[in-house]
Amino acid sequence: MSNIICLTPVKNEEWILNDFLRATSQWADIIIILDQLSTDRSREIASSYEKVITYSNASQEYNELYRQNLLLSYARKFGPNNLLFSLDADEFLSGDFQSTNEWQIILNGKPGESYAMRWVNVLPGLSTGWTTSHGLFAFHDNGNSHYGSVIHNKRLPVLKENPIMEIEDFNILHMQYVHWDRMLSKHRYYKCLERIKFPKKHPLDINRTYNHIFWNKSKVARLSPNLFENLMHLGIDFDFEHDSYYWYDEKVMDFFDSYGEDYFRRIDIWDFDWSKVATLTNRGGYNTPCSLLDKLIFFTDKHINKYEDHLSSYIKNVIRYKIWK
Repeated sequence: MSNIICLTPVKNEEWILNDFLRATSQWADIIIILDQLSTDRSREIASSYEKVITYSNASQEYNELYRQNLLLSYARKFGPNNLLFSLDADEFLSGDFQSTNEWQIILNGKPGESYAMRWVNVLPGLSTGWTTSHGLFAFHDNGNSHYGSVIHNKRLPVLKENPIMEIEDFNILHMQYVHWDRMLSKHRYYKCLERIKFPKKHPLDINRTYNHIFWNKSKVARLSPNLFENLMHLGIDFDFEHDSYYWYDEKVMDFFDSYGEDYFRRIDIWDFDWSKVATLTNRGGYNTPCSLLDKLIFFTDKHINKYEDHLSSYIKNVIRYKIWK
């Protein structure tokens, strides 16, 4: 029988990595951790798990395609036709997934077959969240080459001709929102990263990519405790420590030093106290370059996205073509 291999990129994931590895060790034969210059205890934690093999990503750059290809190359050292799962450290299989019919179908799949699951974005308290459409998380490796983009890239080398099965018996629990302030820090970093990587992309489109955490409130519903069944049996309670700032914030300040604050004026990151972090990290002061109009647009866009009607479309186009050309 082929191996079940979980591919996980890591950078400073100490906050959740122990929980992730405890859960994933229950079903994966091999867990490949690709650590990208972590400065916390991530590598130490990974080394304490028998099924984990840790490799290094020495690149200073954020590049999803590069790290995905690295992970694939390491997975393929274990031979062909393995079942590959691509999970981040804040993603967990839900409920009693191993007892479901579809789990058995996945295990018995053929090379080239892939599997899409729904994300359940869990909110603080573990009692509410919202569910997304299906996303690609697993693939019976058939040796496909992997292509794509540096950010928001598909995780696995699935081609159009490869059959994709949509899984309904279980979900992927996405836990980043449980640690709310860390998630906001991560999103600030991603917004600035997109500004750098895609300089021609309209700021409105960059901001809107991450505004779903505000306008998805209408989709929030109560979650069944059964989703967390196996995790609770393992003693995983997702109780995290909160910090004054996170490594993402330091990276954003590095961006300020390289590009200047004004380069990010239209990126919605200015509701955060950058001067406080600068003081805590012994850096110089930072200015807030956005205007009152910019702040008004940030606020407006967060609140009109939840309305899919002609008025909201009109307002968005006014912002895009008339105000923020």
